[in-house]
Amino acid sequence: MQYVNDQLSGDEHLPSLPIEPTSEAIYELIAEGVLLNKLINRNSPGTVDLRALNVGETLVLLLLLLLLLLLLLLRLLPALAQPLLLLLLLLLTSRASSGAKNKNKFTMIENHNLAINSAKAIGCKVVNVGTFDIMEKSKTLIMGLLWQIIKVGLLASVKLESHPELARLLEEGETIEVPARPNLRHRPPQAPFSFLFSLCVYCTSLTSALVSST
Repeated sequence: MQYVNDQLSGDEHLPSLPIEPTSEAIYELIAEGVLLNKLINRNSPGTVDLRALNVGETLVLLLLLLLLLLLLLLRLLPALAQPLLLLLLLLLTSRASSGAKNKNKFTMIENHNLAINSAKAIGCKVVNVGTFDIMEKSKTLIMGLLWQIIKVGLLASVKLESHPELARLLEEGETIEVPARPNLRHRPPQAPFSFLFSLCVYCTSLTSALVSST
């Protein structure tokens, strides 16, 4: 878990980090639906659209907006606004005390689907991993997925540009070959245009046949 602590400690949406490497709190943290998305995006920036990630802030902002409206209503209709204001304050208090851990199931499922699809996009095998496996804290599946994400992050930094000493691993007769870039000026015709061209030829020949028959 040291890798997770190093990468995500200090994140505003993961206040529980860092955690002890031997602690099982990692399963609870992953089940909330934020950690995997954050880790994937740290290893492969841009993979996860963080705007689609549910981090529990939207509901708080909505409640604050309702609070402002009720305060305005309190000046106009005090008798009606007072009980509603008390109820809203209770909701805000409970939300603040519970924090992001009390996300409802729907937002957690959305986060897990986002994480699984993003993990698949960076090359992880997620055949047997589902959203409910993560929510139910299946240790084997969670550790398997987490290890794959960590491996992608570790191998991403292993490049010849960053570590030229890797050239020492070449055996006798081997060379470093940079793949040639494709010549974009002489590309073959695209399939849709080829289809349209064939269709035009067919229509032309059909028209000629009809004209000749008449």
